[in-house]
Amino acid sequence: MLRGKRGFMNGKKVQVYFDSGALEVLARLQESGGGSSMSEVLRDSLAFYDWALGEVVAGRSVGSFGPDGSNIKELVLFRSARPVV
Repeated sequence: MLRGKRGFMNGKKVQVYFDSGALEVLARLQESGGGSSMSEVLRDSLAFYDWALGEVVAGRSVGSFGPDGSNIKELVLFRSARPVV
């Protein structure tokens, strides 16, 4: 599992192609999330994805809710998630 930004010390450089739409999303996430670089945004995104997938594989739901506990929304990206053996 990923351990966040500090866990990539012994990493490997990966080259990825993004279309203009994906680059716009990445730039927006960097700006609104306070990321110092697009690489940091991608590392944080991978850490979140890893955590969310782990929760779903463990049988839990991932979602959000409003400040008063209402307006519950469930993340349904991982419909076919299953434990890796």
